[in-house]
Amino acid sequence: MDERHGRETASHFDIPHLGLIGVLIDAKANRHIEAIQPHLDALQREAGFWISDDLYRRVLRDEGEFQ
Repeated sequence: MDERHGRETASHFDIPHLGLIGVLIDAKANRHIEAIQPHLDALQREAGFWISDDLYRRVLRDEGEFQ
């Protein structure tokens, strides 16, 4: 499912939702993963996951991973 479509549908029905990037942030916060960047890179490379350059940098900066 397209993540945007899923968010729109969840919002329509007032269902709380968390996108894939939010799941990665939560996984790092709960120490299930050490870093977000390798997972974002793999998603882009292997699954064709699209993320804007600005959002990519912002997520990594907010999580202390920006190089």
